[in-house]
Amino acid sequence: MSLKDFRILKAQIETELSNASQLIDELKNKNILHNDTLGNGWHENKNDSFTLRAVGSIIHDFYYSVENIFKLIAREIDEKIPEGPDWHISLLKQMALQLPGIRPPLVLPETLAFIDELRAFRHVFQNIYGFSLRSSRIEELLKIIVPTFNVLSQDVSSFLEKITIILEEK
Repeated sequence: MSLKDFRILKAQIETELSNASQLIDELKNKNILHNDTLGNGWHENKNDSFTLRAVGSIIHDFYYSVENIFKLIAREIDEKIPEGPDWHISLLKQMALQLPGIRPPLVLPETLAFIDELRAFRHVFQNIYGFSLRSSRIEELLKIIVPTFNVLSQDVSSFLEKITIILEEK
């Protein structure tokens, strides 16, 4: 990968991180989240089907932005996006691998555990009717979305720094 190609990849990754941040801000602006805790907007509306659908959609979109980062790295650096029925799980596991001579791991195992919770929800969200969403499950995910974003941002920043060093040494 050339330095120019890497700069394009880095900009794409930063755009996806910005998208994820905007989704969290949207939850904060509706008082669903207040900093790192659940806001009054959640407590007042957690049994409302429309609120559950809207919040579920934002959580789904958040995972989608994370998955986009993973696919970018898999395609541009690893040169292999997993295939098959379990490709989503394989992609997550691939991002935790260190590939000697190619790249360091993108995410730490702790980060991967958070992201896997969101992946599991994504599958459910796409395969049930919105009125079947459980407020307790949405609440669990709301509690981890900000910590997930924070550790993911740290992992991605560290990854990009390491890749920059590798490319500059070539």
